[in-house]
Amino acid sequence: MSYIPQDTIDKVNQIPLYRVMEHFGFEQSHKTDKEIFYNCPFHAEQNASFEVDRTPNYKQKEGAVSLAGFYCYACSEQNPRSKGYGAIMLWAAIENIDLSQS
Repeated sequence: MSYIPQDTIDKVNQIPLYRVMEHFGFEQSHKTDKEIFYNCPFHAEQNASFEVDRTPNYKQKEGAVSLAGFYCYACSEQNPRSKGYGAIMLWAAIENIDLSQS
């Protein structure tokens, strides 16, 4: 198992989730004040049911980090804010690889 330095994880997690979706060629369906909706990268669908947080990752007091999350209302694929990893978790999930490889 590879070790990913924490500073590398912190830098990658500054990438907004919508940028990860754009990287993989997903187009926005619609957005609200807090979320952007896409077709889910984990299953075929015609209506966008996959949401990612619009809010960028940000640091809170004492160095604690709040990370953006994602959720599919159709297949329940998710990464809630409380789980952590933000952009890294989304990238790894789309690529279907072990988190230590992302």
